[in-house]
Amino acid sequence: MPTNLTSAKLVEDLLGGIPNEFDELIGQLIVRVSAKIEEKAGLVFAAATRTEYQDGANRDILLLDHGPINAVTSVHEVVYGGASPVETMIPATDYVAAGLRSEGWKLKGHLIRVGASWGRGRRRWKVVYNAGWVDSVDQTVANSIPQGIVEAATEAVARMYTLRDWRGVTDAQLGDYRVRPLSSEQLDRDLEIAIASYRTPRF
Repeated sequence: MPTNLTSAKLVEDLLGGIPNEFDELIGQLIVRVSAKIEEKAGLVFAAATRTEYQDGANRDILLLDHGPINAVTSVHEVVYGGASPVETMIPATDYVAAGLRSEGWKLKGHLIRVGASWGRGRRRWKVVYNAGWVDSVDQTVANSIPQGIVEAATEAVARMYTLRDWRGVTDAQLGDYRVRPLSSEQLDRDLEIAIASYRTPRF
């Protein structure tokens, strides 16, 4: 389930009011737009504690699946082959967490090994960490979803709402209404720019 990156109130405020009969449609559009933005950014915006098993590649950087990092609980080396996997905790002094939210990072996090590399092996490294933003679109809440993302989502939902009666070969059904699908081509420049700064580059 995607993080809701805007709210019905924000969309209503932008449009200057929405009849109550469209509340369900607005809710559906919020979920749809939010999912598309998270898909394109490659991020889940809501903070959560996650346990991941990452492959090692004999490099000093270990990429994580989420970000930005709030805190790393523990890192373990996992050895397979016996009756059950054996885990050995890696001392916190042996790695540095990079991509911290507290330092303004917006992308997926990674761990840098100090004086060594993350040895090669499938699912060899277990990482327990917390990453993401507070699940709120209220900008008065500390560490809430970034304002640029909230604004982009709000504008996209409003745009789809105003096109709810559009007809065409590529339209999609949402309840009793047809709306223009939110495809990559239809994301305007502002939305693309807002998402682009959250896309994780390749290392």
